[in-house]
Amino acid sequence: MNFALNADQQMFQKMFADFAAREVSSRAKEIDEAEKLPQDLLNKAGELGFWAALIPEDLGGAGLDAISYCSMLEEIGKADISTAVGLSVHNDLVVQSVVKHGSEEQQAKYLEPLGTGEMVGAFALTEPAAGSDVAALQMRATQQNGDFILNGCKNWVTNGAIAGLFLVFARNEGSITAFLVERESPGLKVGYREKTLGLRGLSFNTLYFDDCHIPVDNRLGKSGDGLAIVKEATDLDRLALSAISLGGSERALAEG
Repeated sequence: MNFALNADQQMFQKMFADFAAREVSSRAKEIDEAEKLPQDLLNKAGELGFWAALIPEDLGGAGLDAISYCSMLEEIGKADISTAVGLSVHNDLVVQSVVKHGSEEQQAKYLEPLGTGEMVGAFALTEPAAGSDVAALQMRATQQNGDFILNGCKNWVTNGAIAGLFLVFARNEGSITAFLVERESPGLKVGYREKTLGLRGLSFNTLYFDDCHIPVDNRLGKSGDGLAIVKEATDLDRLALSAISLGGSERALAEG
């Protein structure tokens, strides 16, 4: 079996490495001390299509294959793990879910701002009493007068401080369903940022939903599709985090 990168993958790898060395590596200390990702850096990543990595070309994105996508995260992970994880959560947890399960209307509304980084995505799954055990989720969604009404709490939401769109999972009529919740939705409050020992450039926030109203059209997929959407998204995210960890290890080895 041939594991060599093809010509396109080699081209992308060089572009990612050049960007990481030029724009990210020198700012890793600044990112860590400021405890946030600089907006100008996020904008530059958007100009190069990094926020649109997993959006197909026919939908206006970069359309990277899995190897090129992991190469992007590996190279940026060498420069700053916080930046790489922020991109991965946006791409493989949120953008991929909208691409694969979103209606035409949802894709038309959200993929362009997600692809430019104008709207950063965040994945809201974990709760005080439920982490990877999705079946234990307690957050509720009830339907009323053309809206879904969300009530509950989400913890450790990566990108919470900068996100414009949250992919939220809640129990609806006994099954887990996914919802696209915009930051300005009435009844949503983005709470405090958790302090962390590492990944300090990322924001991990608590979200509070108190009769949070969202349109019925913002349900992602069908009622009860939530478990399948979580599994599909987190399968790719595990691969992405492995690539980021590899990049960080390569940096440590080079400097060791």
